[in-house]
Amino acid sequence: MTVEQQSVKIINDPRVVGYPNRVNLYTFPPPYQLNIEEFETFALDRLTILKAIETAMVRNTLKSKDNKGYNAHVLKTIKEHLPLGRNSLISKNESSIKRKEMKKIFFEERKKDHISHFILRLAFCQTEDLRNWFIKFETELFKIRLTEESPEDQEKLMKLADFGGEVINLATYNVSNPNEAVSHKNLQNVIKIYYQSDIKDSNEMNQIFYKVPFEKVIENVRQRNLIVHNGFVYVPTNLTNLLLINLFKEKLTLELTLLLKNLPMLDDSNFLVSPILISLSKQHLSSSKVLNFNNDSNTFSHGDIDGLAQKHFSPCMKNIHDKLRHNSHLRHFGRLQYGIGLPYEESLTFWRKAFKNMSDDQFQKGGHPYNIRHSYGLEGKRQNYSPYSCLKIITSNSPGSGDHHGCPFKHFSSENLRPLITEMVCSSSSYSSSSNQVQGNVSEVMNLAKAGHFQVACTRLFEFTHQKNGVLSETIDTIEHPNQYFELSFRGLENKKTDKIVNSSDENNVNQNDMSNIEKEILEMRNSEEMDVA
Repeated sequence: MTVEQQSVKIINDPRVVGYPNRVNLYTFPPPYQLNIEEFETFALDRLTILKAIETAMVRNTLKSKDNKGYNAHVLKTIKEHLPLGRNSLISKNESSIKRKEMKKIFFEERKKDHISHFILRLAFCQTEDLRNWFIKFETELFKIRLTEESPEDQEKLMKLADFGGEVINLATYNVSNPNEAVSHKNLQNVIKIYYQSDIKDSNEMNQIFYKVPFEKVIENVRQRNLIVHNGFVYVPTNLTNLLLINLFKEKLTLELTLLLKNLPMLDDSNFLVSPILISLSKQHLSSSKVLNFNNDSNTFSHGDIDGLAQKHFSPCMKNIHDKLRHNSHLRHFGRLQYGIGLPYEESLTFWRKAFKNMSDDQFQKGGHPYNIRHSYGLEGKRQNYSPYSCLKIITSNSPGSGDHHGCPFKHFSSENLRPLITEMVCSSSSYSSSSNQVQGNVSEVMNLAKAGHFQVACTRLFEFTHQKNGVLSETIDTIEHPNQYFELSFRGLENKKTDKIVNSSDENNVNQNDMSNIEKEILEMRNSEEMDVA
């Protein structure tokens, strides 16, 4: 390694220079060692954020209602899983000891952000669909963080990005060369046309511009929202974010493609983290949360299932139940997916009555009692199998001819999906609206399914079929399990959280019990700063 190469390595090593900027351009990979648990935890935290952004974008709720900020739930998710303290918090503190402690905490936050980004690069570089998904929502996360930066920090990022340009103020720009003076006058005329106002009278004309070589920002020029003159692009300071966002997206796209060429195949048994990366690449469809449906509070008998199915089953489970009742039979994968949550004895009775066209001898010889005992952990490996999550239903065992399992939003044709959705919307006792509104809601769910947002489509259908006086009292989290759909419907929206979630004020109190004094102070400063911004 040459002296120059070693110097560059040191300059870009965060262990030496730290993270001077809150927002990272991820130019260099993180030079750290971490254990498997950290590897997985860091990645899942970041994936949770990207999924929250995806859900908000699909629902068209990424921006706040006044369109001046971002969705509060998205910002809360980012704060919970990957908080990044602002540099201004350090400068506000007069104590050198506290500043040192804050820098240490901020370093760890930015380190986690750095590492988690590159872990997901490994997981999402394998296919074009995965790359496109990752690029889209990583860019949105970058955009959210960039809008929270101060003008001074944004200027530092512009210098770090190295567009090869310069900052100029046209109002005070001194030109000594006569030819340049003519060019400068022409530039002022171009800007005058751009703003459609007089340069002497417009306040906008007195702002600072960032002068960038044309070839550095071709993608931005294509959008025709910047000023081009004599081979340079003049970017107003209020639009410099566009340069950074497009640079981030272009670099990430290129580097993911290069990574794929140099990365060993994930099914290589010598690549120790392959199982984790494969799991991560699938979990952008769903989180890893699994609900416990077979708990003591759910005491149902086999005779309750028909009534529950009509009112509270998810579309996939309702379809399986209807086909079971119609055919008095269900194939293997349909039975595996149909996790009705009954005790073993009740389940055995249910399936025996459901297969009413079989004699007792046929039922026994068909192995059905054994299969039921096996699923309850009473035979074979003695493992009590969990009902299928949305992730597993969507990604495994696509239904064939004569099968009725799978996700209707993914596996049904439009001709079969639309009647199912329409029936569920119209038969809902809590739904009351005009035929035009019904068709509009059905079309919205159909469009989400067509766009590949299967779980969001299911969630919207739930919201449309669980309204009070035509209005949903509360927006729910994305459906991730058929049993979650059932629990939300059966228990009611007032108990919609199947996992206890502490509200923001309680969360601060709980967390502060385990915080050091300096961490408490940072939290208080962050909250006060957010209130100032709001």
